[in-house]
Amino acid sequence: MWLWVSLIAGWLVLLAVGIWVTAVAGGGWSGGIRARYLAFAPALGMQFASIAFGVWALLPGVSQDDWTLMWFAGGLAAVGLVLGVWYSAFPWMVESEDE
Repeated sequence: MWLWVSLIAGWLVLLAVGIWVTAVAGGGWSGGIRARYLAFAPALGMQFASIAFGVWALLPGVSQDDWTLMWFAGGLAAVGLVLGVWYSAFPWMVESEDE
């Protein structure tokens, strides 16, 4: 049982830090919300996928004996965090200011 609780706590910490890095932390971006989304779209996608798998793993019908979904949610949250930090320095797409 303690491993299950540790998995959930680790997933929530990774997810919270990843979302904070992606949504709040300043990373050398300028422009509005659209420019921010374009710069961090892959990281946001990983975090939303992590939320989906984490919530799915916590549903009452899903057995706590199979921790695959929670491990997958934690892995996606970790990847989202790494991508958020990476794209803070090197955005993968930048909105043109000519438009």
